[in-house]
Amino acid sequence: MKRYLYIAMAIIAASCTSTEYIDVEELEPELVLNAQMTTGSALHHVHLSSSTRSTVKAVHGATVSVTYNGTPVPETLTEDDTQNNTSASYSYMKDLKAGDELTIRATSGSKTVTSTVTVPEAPILLDATVQANVQHSTPGGFFDFGITEPAPYYQPEDSPYPYDTWHLLKVSMKDLPGDSYYRLGVYVVTNLYDENGITKDSYLMPIWFDSSAEPVFGATSTSGGMLDAIAEGNNSYNIFTDAVFSDKDYTLKLYFQELQVASSRKYHSFSQNMETGEWEEQTAPPEGYSYEAYILVKLFSISFDQYIYLKALGLDNTAFLFSEPVSIPSNVEGGLGFVSVDTCEARYIPLSTL
Repeated sequence: MKRYLYIAMAIIAASCTSTEYIDVEELEPELVLNAQMTTGSALHHVHLSSSTRSTVKAVHGATVSVTYNGTPVPETLTEDDTQNNTSASYSYMKDLKAGDELTIRATSGSKTVTSTVTVPEAPILLDATVQANVQHSTPGGFFDFGITEPAPYYQPEDSPYPYDTWHLLKVSMKDLPGDSYYRLGVYVVTNLYDENGITKDSYLMPIWFDSSAEPVFGATSTSGGMLDAIAEGNNSYNIFTDAVFSDKDYTLKLYFQELQVASSRKYHSFSQNMETGEWEEQTAPPEGYSYEAYILVKLFSISFDQYIYLKALGLDNTAFLFSEPVSIPSNVEGGLGFVSVDTCEARYIPLSTL
């Protein structure tokens, strides 16, 4: 059974001659279960809260279990040592694969909530490449601030491209049979390894791309104005359907600027000289260490329910003072929340090849 949690924006009168206070009856606390899992990681987190009309509190000490194709894994989840006051996190380790069924069950006091989801079929990611230094006529981007002099960012002399250079990311895929739903994640990743190949430091940051020329995301703008946000909604989760390329091969074309990857091309770190108090920059890894930087492209296949859920979250993020309430889907029995699992395929593009 599907339930909906309604989030309403308050409406404030522009001019009033009197003030009236309305008492709203406090609701019985609802147990809220949330979990967004992916086959791209073996570590998964289940979040548990208690929600009323006015408060959200973390639920500690609950009994949380996951059943995987009818088998508990493990019997009881371990609560993470987190300091979040609004959500308690319970974690477990398990490699997930397409077609498997998961049931999450959580009990706190007299309340029990459950949710069952199926791991979707893996997307077919054919290739991911970057074409460097391309023409891109769409206005917008990091340098569209009306600033000409001085330059808004410091640029080293050995940079291979000016920071406002556009690159084109091409993601080739084959559509899955039937109505299909997808999510795309693009990141710049850096890793520092010691002499034994052990990761000593790792950094991941999303790459924000201009999708205005890509039909699967619709006709969008990068100007960032309020009217644009109202018209196009918020697709910060980069979700899309196969409506443009149903049952065919397709290549997504997405533009991003050099600025987003420039600082990751080479190793650099800062440390404070304890004698002088000055900060010093290191431009080479420590002796015996190695450094790598690459663009990580992740294509996820998601369920229709998750597509609607992420779409609703995007609408809620762009809600305005006088907007209609946004309904957030719930697939949790006995309470509220949303549990999802998506299937991921990834490609790695070394920055040294750009």
